[in-house]
Amino acid sequence: MPRKKLSMKERVRRKREHDEFRQSEAAKNAVAMKLRRMDDNIRHEEQERDTAAHAERRQIDVYREEENERNRIEHSTRREDQSYREVEKERDRIEHSTRREDESYREVEKERDRIEHSTRREDGSYREVEKQRDRIEHSTRREDESYREVENERNRIEHSTRREDGSYREVEKQRDRIEHSTRRENESYREVENERNKIEHSTRRENESYREVQNERNRIEHSTRRENETYKYTEQQQNTINKAVSRHKAQIDYANLCKSFQSEILDQPRWICSSCGGLWYRSSMHPTTTETVRKLHPKKSYAHMKVDGKYFLCGTCHDSLKNSDVPRLCMSNGLYFPPIPHQLQNMTTLEERLVALRLPFAQIRSLGSDRQYGIRGGVVNVPNDMDIVAKVIPRRFDETSTVQVQLKRRISYKHPYMFQTIRPYKVFHAANYLVRTELYKKENVFLSSDWANSVSRVSQVINSVSFECTPGRS
Repeated sequence: MPRKKLSMKERVRRKREHDEFRQSEAAKNAVAMKLRRMDDNIRHEEQERDTAAHAERRQIDVYREEENERNRIEHSTRREDQSYREVEKERDRIEHSTRREDESYREVEKERDRIEHSTRREDGSYREVEKQRDRIEHSTRREDESYREVENERNRIEHSTRREDGSYREVEKQRDRIEHSTRRENESYREVENERNKIEHSTRRENESYREVQNERNRIEHSTRRENETYKYTEQQQNTINKAVSRHKAQIDYANLCKSFQSEILDQPRWICSSCGGLWYRSSMHPTTTETVRKLHPKKSYAHMKVDGKYFLCGTCHDSLKNSDVPRLCMSNGLYFPPIPHQLQNMTTLEERLVALRLPFAQIRSLGSDRQYGIRGGVVNVPNDMDIVAKVIPRRFDETSTVQVQLKRRISYKHPYMFQTIRPYKVFHAANYLVRTELYKKENVFLSSDWANSVSRVSQVINSVSFECTPGRS
């Protein structure tokens, strides 16, 4: 029985069941397709046909999701190759740069990026990461000196342009005020700021014109403020309080000063300078050796100059000795004070004045509240008329008799300058000694023999006891 004749389609189907045939057919079709695609028209038609077919298939959600997943896996696999990634970045950069040459594309891209960035920044964590990234990036860029200069200039121009708007200036001032107030809550910041402002203000005030402008500005500002009665009253009250505080502080300072002075002079000036013999406070003295004192006083005794078993020198004498000089006021320079004769010892103040050649008068007054005393006006030197003294003193007396004597600056004065009881016997003894001294001989003062003869008891002690002066001289 003859076999049934197969159709062409059936024969091809059966052949395609064999792998070798399929591979041969695929290779042949590929060559044929490649030959046909060498024709631009055929290639464009094929691309349009494939695009339309692909778009139609992508309308199916399942197909679209599968394709996206397949493309994602394929792209991820390819990007594992470093060279592929570099090529892709370069291709994307060139493609993006080419697209941005179109103004409309740039506008659309900016708007899309703005919306996308705004949406992302709604996430707090994203904002924090972005701020940190921007801070690091900006810090890295500012390490370049040229970049810093360009940025500073750009910021300056931008800030100047913004401040042309009055509302912006007000907002900026308010923001700066709040920020500055917050910073000054820190004690260390306040101290640094105050020191910086002080130095800056001091430097500016070295300029004469700046000082004048500042003084005038302060004067006008203060005058304007004082037009307000409340401010003026408050200022007056504050000034009153400040003056009271200042006076109280001055009183405290003065009291402390007096207390300090009194504590320093509590120990009396009993330290003897072994050179000049002056009495000083311990703080003014310098210890010295016995050998130094022996050289200063080779012919005199100096043991009495010891204080607490040591010798001391005042500052002036100590400095002279340091320069290998004999102190100018050293007692060995003829400045030894002679011993007081027994006739002149234990005399009262008025008795001393009665036998003195001259009586000095001066006004000694307080220099102020709780202050030292000083001479007010000139010093009057009055010659002592001894004839008057002789008339006052009684003719008869013994060693125990006394006489009341008033000493006035002028006879016309109502009140005496000094009023005391004197001992004529003591006065005569002192006078008898003094008339033998060179000073009294130079002034031609001697004892009257007539007066001495009238006093019998005194003649046993001294040769003459009354005073007599040459005519016109006391």
